[in-house]
Amino acid sequence: MSWAVVDRVFKTTISEGAAANAIMLSLANHCDDDGGSCFPGQDTIQIETGLSLDTIQRVLPILETGGWIKRKKRPGARGQWPSWTYQINLGKLIDRAAPCGSVDQAAPRGLDKNDRAAPCGFTGPQGAA
Repeated sequence: MSWAVVDRVFKTTISEGAAANAIMLSLANHCDDDGGSCFPGQDTIQIETGLSLDTIQRVLPILETGGWIKRKKRPGARGQWPSWTYQINLGKLIDRAAPCGSVDQAAPRGLDKNDRAAPCGFTGPQGAA
């Protein structure tokens, strides 16, 4: 599981609806840092989202058509049904760090307005004395 991808899915509004958001979160819960190596079964998605199999089967092609995911059929082993592998399109998800311009966009802070907030995109801890 990649917490970074799950975080990006949480911050992104998927226009295809609430079911699509839930399915994307379920897929993100099973992918690697690149949005790939993702192959949960539809029954797993059903358990995690509470959606019906009909809804899941209807929304997955919508997510694919919208460019949110890519699906590829994996051949089934002898006597088993084929399954799907998914790739999440990370380019469509909101990045975790705030977008930064060429100018430091930190807001002035404090009573005399000389202190400044952390620079845009800075995510590390502050040094302790």
